[in-house]
Amino acid sequence: MKTLRNIVTLAVIGSVLIFAGCEEEETTQTISKEEAVQTLEQNSQEMASDFEQMANTEGMEAMEVLTALSEKQDPFAKKKLLGSESVLQSIEKTLKPSNNKMVKRLGDQPFDFEAHTGTYTWQAEGQWLVDAENPSDAIVIEFPTDTAADPIDNNAALTLSAYEETLVVDSDGYENYVPTRIEAMLEVDGTKVMEVTWELALEEMDDGSPMVSSLDATIYLKPFTYTLSLTQNSLSASVSHEDMESTLMSVNLDVTFMDDMEDIKKIEGNVQARNLNFKGWIKPYAMENVNPDDLESFDDLIDYYNEQIDLALYTYDKGNKIADVQFVASDNAEGDMPMELVFVFKDESTRPVKDYFENLITKLKEHLQRYNVS
Repeated sequence: MKTLRNIVTLAVIGSVLIFAGCEEEETTQTISKEEAVQTLEQNSQEMASDFEQMANTEGMEAMEVLTALSEKQDPFAKKKLLGSESVLQSIEKTLKPSNNKMVKRLGDQPFDFEAHTGTYTWQAEGQWLVDAENPSDAIVIEFPTDTAADPIDNNAALTLSAYEETLVVDSDGYENYVPTRIEAMLEVDGTKVMEVTWELALEEMDDGSPMVSSLDATIYLKPFTYTLSLTQNSLSASVSHEDMESTLMSVNLDVTFMDDMEDIKKIEGNVQARNLNFKGWIKPYAMENVNPDDLESFDDLIDYYNEQIDLALYTYDKGNKIADVQFVASDNAEGDMPMELVFVFKDESTRPVKDYFENLITKLKEHLQRYNVS
C-alpha cells in the first residue's frame, strides 16, 4: 500500500484542492464581490505575516544559534563516530513546518541517548564543559543566544528528556536516521520559548522503502503552538497563538482509497486559515486518469476536471460564502495545460486563487512533502 506517500503526492496536485468538506446549505448567504475581495486580501496578508513570525520566534532563533555552535564543535563529538551529523540539527528541523523533507540525519550509527546524559556547558573558548550523567536521565545543553557578547553568557538551556531514532534506506539507497521520539524543552533567561513532543511510526513498503504510518507532534514556539496528527488515512494539523482565542490555521483531511488500496479515490476534510474556510472535495484518481477518448474538446477537459471537485470558500466565523472554486481556461496558466483555479464571485467575475494564497499554498505543499521519507 502506498498509503501516506500517495496521500502526500496527490494532495499536493491541486494545491488548495486538498481542502474539502460538505455541500452548501440552503441558508448559506453569499457576500458581495467587494466584501469577498476585502476579506480575501486581509486574511491572506495576515496569514503571510503569521508564517513570517513563526519562522522568527525567539525559540527558533535560539535553536539556530545552538545548531551553529554544534557545527563548529559538537557537544557529543567525543562519543560519536566521525562524519555523523548532530542530533541537534534533527531537533531544529522538526520545528519547521515549512521544511519540505522528512527529518533525516546522516550518520554511521544511531544516537545512544543513555550514553550521552549529563550537562554540556558552552565555554568562551569554543569548547564544551561536560558533567557526565548529571542529570542521569536527561541531556541538558547550556549555551549563549548571543555568541558575540563579552563575556559569554550561557542564558539558554535545552533539556532533551528523550530521543530515539531508526535507520531508514531511502529510494536512492542512502542510509539515514529518522527521529521517532523527541521530548525537548528550551528556556531562554528562565522562560520557556520552545517545547517539542514527537512520536513517529514507520513501516516498510513492499518495495522495501520506508513509509510513515503515523506521526503525532506538538511544537511550541512562543507564542505559537503547532499540532499534528498524521495516519495512513487522515491528517489533522493546527496552528494557534497564545493571545488569540481562535486558531490561525487548521487542517482536517480524510482519505478514501480505491479497491486496490493504493490509489486515492477521494480526499475530504477542511482547511481553515484565519477567517477563511475552504469546503468541498477532490477525487485525485479520476483527475489523474483521464480517458482522452471521452473528450472531444478542451472545454470537455475543463468540465471533466470540475466534475471531480466541489469546492467553495466561506468565512469561518459566520459561514457566509465568499466564492466558488473552479477550473477555467487561461492563457496565463502555468504547467502543461492552459487552465487554472479561480474564485468565482457572486457577480460571476473571477480571480486566480494563487493571487491570494500563493504563500499559503507553498507552505502547505512544503508541509505535506516533508512526510515522504523516500
